Amino acid sequence: KIKGEVRDGLVEAQVVVLIGGSLFHGTHRLKFMLVDAGLKGRGVEAFLDLGLNGIAIFGSLGALYYALRGWLF
Repeated sequence: KIKGEVRDGLVEAQVVVLIGGSLFHGTHRLKFMLVDAGLKGRGVEAFLDLGLNGIAIFGSLGALYYALRGWLF
């Protein structure tokens, strides 16, 4: 059997991966939806890349912080 401490760590890691993956996938899709809707240009796409990836990174770090601190469970 898996010990409780290891199992909790695996659950926390899965939560971080799930939240981080969802954030990056969602922001990637949003960027291309906005580009398809008419926001085009090198500067606009660069701004969208920085802004949306920044949101995903910040959210992923937040999920990691909560998982490591144990506040999710």
